[in-house]
This record gives sequence, structure tokens and C-alpha cells, in this order.
Amino acid sequence: MTRAASFGLPLLEASACGCYTLTGDVAPNNELIKPGFGALLRPNNQVPIEFVAPDLEQYWGLTNCYPMEFCYGDSTLFWDFSVDKYAEKLYDVYENWDNLKAVDTRAPVVNEWGWDKSASQLINALG
Repeated sequence: MTRAASFGLPLLEASACGCYTLTGDVAPNNELIKPGFGALLRPNNQVPIEFVAPDLEQYWGLTNCYPMEFCYGDSTLFWDFSVDKYAEKLYDVYENWDNLKAVDTRAPVVNEWGWDKSASQLINALG
């Protein structure tokens, strides 16, 4: 579960390997994980980066890793998720695992992000 904005490559990689994923219901995660191919957890709220940066520095030793000019228009970059709701979603996945393990999580990744589609788009762009 990521709290920060990113492209979501780990989600695509996990799905391409056949893993049913649990991620935040925020962009781009909810654009990459199609309904039925993973579980989405809605965040409680957005957290301005100026409130998160001190924790990144104090607990993780990350300094100047998110310069203020990197922030989006409203300076929101992080999301806050409920630990209890996250645990509930994990439990739902656990309880329904017999059905979920049969889900072909690879199909949407191959169809949207596979080399065939990418190569075709590149060839079309080059004329």
C-alpha cells in the first residue's frame, strides 16, 4: 500500500505475475487495477506534504526527497488510510481467496501495457 503518488509500476508487475493486489483507490492505482482484478481501499483523507516531510526525515532519514516544487497544485501528495479498513480488506481477500486466486490478473496488464500494444503504438507514431 503506497501513500504517495507514483506511476504504479509495482502494481503492474504484481498483476503481470498473477498476484491479486490490494491498493489505494487513488490515481493512478485505480486506473491501473481494473474492477474485479484487485481490491481498492478508499483513503480517509489527503495529507499535505509539509506534514509528512518531517516524518520522512526523522524516521526514514530521507532529506530533500520531496522538494516543495514537486508537489501538485494543492500541495497534496500523500493519502492517509485507515489501518482498520486495510485490515478488513486484507481479511476479505483472505476469506475469498479460493475465488480470487482464480482471477486472471495478467489479462488487463497484457492488454493495456504489453509489448505488442506498445510496439504497435510506437510504429503508428513513427508513421
